[in-house]
Amino acid sequence: MSLGSDFRAAIDHAHRALLAMDGQLAQQPFRDGGWRRVELLGHMIDSCLYNHVRFLTAANTGALAVTRYDQTGSVRLHDYASLDWEEVLDYWCIHNELLTRAVERIPEASHSIECRLEDGEVMRLDELIRDYLRHTQHHIAQLTAS
Repeated sequence: MSLGSDFRAAIDHAHRALLAMDGQLAQQPFRDGGWRRVELLGHMIDSCLYNHVRFLTAANTGALAVTRYDQTGSVRLHDYASLDWEEVLDYWCIHNELLTRAVERIPEASHSIECRLEDGEVMRLDELIRDYLRHTQHHIAQLTAS
């Protein structure tokens, strides 16, 4: 399978898992002392937005130097906890669909573009994209755990 089709399959799988989740759990922390589930889903939206810019910048300019973003501050400023689960889920779906369309259209020749991360590590663009999928799958597992 291609990177684009792998990406779409993973996002579709995540979407199905989120749709099956009981929205009544949204205001409960996913772990002791952690964000509420709705806030964790909000973090996943922030991650999608951040990575969307990263992927497009690398694909369009042939290089990427990443800076860190304040994950906790972003979740706080968006105030995801005040939103209904269904609304946050809609945002997640819309943003990830748009990101999926972009990933499907990144030329294979761009997959080897080097991306310098905030800690100095260098990853190829295709590795960075797959890392986003791992991050998404990790958080889906946290959200759907009882």
